Amino acid sequence: MAPPSKRQCKPAAKPHRRAQAKKGPKPQKKPSRASVGLLDASIPSHLPGPRSCASYTVVRDRLDVPLQTGASDQVAVIGGYMSRQSGTNQDHMSSVVFISGAGADIPGTTETLTSSTFMAGAATGSYDVSLHALSVEVLCDGTSGGQVPNGAIYVGVPEMGIERTSYATWAAMATAFKTKKGMSRFTAYEVMNRPQKIVTYPLDAVAFSSFCPITSVANSSCFHGRALCPIVVILPANLNLVDFTFRVHLHWRLRANTDALLQSTQTTHTPAPEQLWATLTNGLSAVGGLVSQAPAAYAAAQQGYDTMNLIGATMNKLSRAAPLMLEM
Repeated sequence: MAPPSKRQCKPAAKPHRRAQAKKGPKPQKKPSRASVGLLDASIPSHLPGPRSCASYTVVRDRLDVPLQTGASDQVAVIGGYMSRQSGTNQDHMSSVVFISGAGADIPGTTETLTSSTFMAGAATGSYDVSLHALSVEVLCDGTSGGQVPNGAIYVGVPEMGIERTSYATWAAMATAFKTKKGMSRFTAYEVMNRPQKIVTYPLDAVAFSSFCPITSVANSSCFHGRALCPIVVILPANLNLVDFTFRVHLHWRLRANTDALLQSTQTTHTPAPEQLWATLTNGLSAVGGLVSQAPAAYAAAQQGYDTMNLIGATMNKLSRAAPLMLEM
């Protein structure tokens, strides 16, 4: 009988470690600042909505709103405001985007209403609009006397629609919102050295995808819409008279009704997957909309436009569809 060959005596090879390891679901990565930048209204390239719709034009707007501390807590509520037309049940988008007040009753003469530059100049009834993105930079300009600003400032995105008439006074609103989920506390000195940026996200999916007519109504009867979560800032009562500036960035989706020239500029946008929207919304919700508390990759994405390449690769992994076309 012939002796066994070397190949027959050789033991069977063990399976590779990678083959032995059990394949489980990959852990989800937290959204980086570069991806959170897709919801930032101050960055030109923005993530399209999660639902497909007819063509529209993108309009960007920015306004600076100065606000000074006083003897009472100042409350600023920033977001898209609606106005219900008399005799109808249809809500129109008001030109108001910023309402602030202190101390006295709500609504009252102490309210300050600031309108969007674009919305105030748009022809009433000629366009349908939707507020697609909103971000606010809180800048502390210091005090008029050169003193070090003191006191605590509260900023954040409470995940709720705010009805001002639900509170008796602005002071009561300030007390209620200091402890709300999504609110963060900073000292005025911290904000002076490092401005804070807040990025909001959708509150109601149906309202977020809806277009509505424009109205020039800008009075105390305006109520906060439910498309985006409001951004709330509470300034402390301070005798040093600390000066703050709110830099509000707005991203509007505009659809013309009568202007044929503007209609020719409207284009359709491929909707982004809801999984990507869910990832970004969950990430912003966890930090109260404060992009300063996200990973450090955001700075590079804000200075350059490498965000488009990053999100294009992310989109290809999430859905095997065509490359994502960002709103420009």
